[in-house]
Amino acid sequence: MSLFTTILSSLFLLSPAPQQNPVLPDGIYLVLERYDTEPAGVAVGQVISYSHDFLDDPTGEALFLCVNPADYVPLKLSSAPEGVEQTDKRIHLLLSLENASAKRLAEFTTTYVNREVATVIDGQAVTLHKIRMPITEGKLQITRCTDHACEKLLVALKDNVVSQD
Repeated sequence: MSLFTTILSSLFLLSPAPQQNPVLPDGIYLVLERYDTEPAGVAVGQVISYSHDFLDDPTGEALFLCVNPADYVPLKLSSAPEGVEQTDKRIHLLLSLENASAKRLAEFTTTYVNREVATVIDGQAVTLHKIRMPITEGKLQITRCTDHACEKLLVALKDNVVSQD
């Protein structure tokens, strides 16, 4: 084996593996940017996919979001999420945040009024919302999800219930 081949193969063996973005904790994140195609990289934030599986139109266009992983509201619940049937027979989910998350939500939504946020569950954005006013009571609802999607979200969120201290 030539010296060049030896050096080249040792470089490949010593090169660090490409870094994967860690899966974001379940929470509410500020959306920094939207993309129609997945960008190769971003200077600030983390790119995640937006899942259409939870909305009325599961065949929507691909969408990728760049969110701020350092500034978010943990989706820690004080009780199990509740599915409630609406008058149109669709289900919406009611969520009650535990005390620390509720306080963080009030601060977060006060800071980011008129900005877009994403609810992230299992590393994917499942809802997009514009904050119209601060949310100070720690109560949220997810509407317009399909029946199957609401059941999927209920299962995904059951592990987010924490005991109140």
